[in-house]
Amino acid sequence: MKYINKNIINEPAALREFRNTTPNASYDGYVDSDKETGEKGVLKKALANEQGWICCYCMQKLQEGNITVEHYITQAHHPDSPYLPQIHAANQLNFLNMLASCNYNNRNCSGERGMYR
Repeated sequence: MKYINKNIINEPAALREFRNTTPNASYDGYVDSDKETGEKGVLKKALANEQGWICCYCMQKLQEGNITVEHYITQAHHPDSPYLPQIHAANQLNFLNMLASCNYNNRNCSGERGMYR
């Protein structure tokens, strides 16, 4: 796994605006585009830029269109989690909890949760 130096300054305005203006906001309701410019994939691009366009798990090159947003603290609570369900819910839209992983036909690091480390 690649160490990612997270910085809130890299958070796209679209994510911050959605989180701050949407009652009961969750990641499932987030549309990854900038309302003002219409640019799509702003969150995925911000995460990829922060990581130097390298997958957080397998360290292979990321390509636009093949990026999945990975939540370090998963969105849903699971039995093995050391965190309370409220912590999982609270971190769904936390940019500092998000990473970019690859999602190709032959490899999906997010789906395997880092199987390719």
